[in-house]
Amino acid sequence: MCPYKPAFSYMLLSVDFMRPASHCCALPYFSLPGIIQALNTLLGAFIKCPWAAHGGYPFLTTSLAPQAVFCAAPLEPEQEWATRSVAVIPQYSTRAFKGGGWAFCFDYKGQQAANAYGFVRFAGEGDEYSGRIRDASGCTGTNLAMDILDSCPFVARMVSKGHSIPSEAMVEELENVLKTLGTEDHGSVRPFDEEKLIGSMRRVSKDYLR
Repeated sequence: MCPYKPAFSYMLLSVDFMRPASHCCALPYFSLPGIIQALNTLLGAFIKCPWAAHGGYPFLTTSLAPQAVFCAAPLEPEQEWATRSVAVIPQYSTRAFKGGGWAFCFDYKGQQAANAYGFVRFAGEGDEYSGRIRDASGCTGTNLAMDILDSCPFVARMVSKGHSIPSEAMVEELENVLKTLGTEDHGSVRPFDEEKLIGSMRRVSKDYLR
């Protein structure tokens, strides 16, 4: 059980016989440059992974790659990865489904599957949040107000809320990584819409929605 309400989570929603639950890590706080850096490192390495076209099982599910990249503080210019500082130790939690901050949700099952990603926020009980109420009783038993954003709208939203501005090069790198994932050779990954996201969530066992 995660001891804090996450501010940001990484959530792999691909579930099958090899992956009985979502593979995720949750942060108690975050910086926007740190999140962009982590995704660039994680997804940039994933598209070079020899197993990526077949689901990327070892890299996405059995490694500690997400925890390794999301624990790191933003690197200084020219700083090497090996000299990074550890800013936080991520915990396992799917609390984002119940209003635990923002999450990067990633559903990837292989080259021939319907793959998707998105920056997502769900409204918790009593949360003053502008979002369209969606009946998601099939996955959590409650109604959820969802906001689903692509990379640039997410960055703009976070900057408008006072988060540090990431460099243009960093944001451009993330856009290019997501565009590469969107090609046929890398699984034709597309941004989530509501229906696709709810379908992905329903495959995650209720036992892990904590």
